[in-house]
Amino acid sequence: MKRAVLYLLIVASIAGCAKSRTRPSAAASTTDYYAVKSSAAPFFQYGPLQANGPNRSLSRDTLLTISKKSFGYARVRLTSGEEGYVAMDDIHPAPASLVAKTIPTPTPTPAALRYPEPNLPGVESTPGVEPTAIGAPSP
Repeated sequence: MKRAVLYLLIVASIAGCAKSRTRPSAAASTTDYYAVKSSAAPFFQYGPLQANGPNRSLSRDTLLTISKKSFGYARVRLTSGEEGYVAMDDIHPAPASLVAKTIPTPTPTPAALRYPEPNLPGVESTPGVEPTAIGAPSP
């Protein structure tokens, strides 16, 4: 009996010492943008261990999205659509002002431009002229 009580005390003390690994939740948008925080970040097209070194360097405030994080590097997609790898130490969450400046906000288009009137065969339309109604056929 003493052994069972001792076992429960050990388990309870270990469970009480465990730290929670949850992060505070922030309002996540549909796309989380990141930006390059260093003056120049090496950009690897095929992987961080490619034999010929980085393909190019990304300048500060280059906007990108992360698709996967692994071993200190992130697989990223640039706003141009190009994909590659960047060190996690070289990037940080992009400020909203940078995203608003870089990503254009779509302007709403009038419904007439989105849904033009169909051109029906055999029906000609003249601006300002209304079509004449045809009566029902006689029996």
